[in-house]
Amino acid sequence: SKILVLTFGSGALYLLALVAGTSDVDAITISMSRMAAGELPARSAAHAVVLAAIANNAVKMGVAAHWASPKAWKTLAIPLAAGSAAGLLCAGAIELFF
Repeated sequence: SKILVLTFGSGALYLLALVAGTSDVDAITISMSRMAAGELPARSAAHAVVLAAIANNAVKMGVAAHWASPKAWKTLAIPLAAGSAAGLLCAGAIELFF
């Protein structure tokens, strides 16, 4: 991710975060926290982690929609969507206050 950011900028980082988040959020979180300690602005790192988490939640909702009953899907979709919305609000707060 470091080479990607240095070569293509933070837009590529966000794309990487979305792709990485479809399978796991831990790796991108660790990578972003390390990069934020040096060459990457903390704001960009935080946005990347939020995007990865949203992508991860979207995949979980898709799996639930395919495999779970409608009642179970609703039970899962509401908190996952709420978590994604909270992440977006936090990302907006980062823009306002930092």
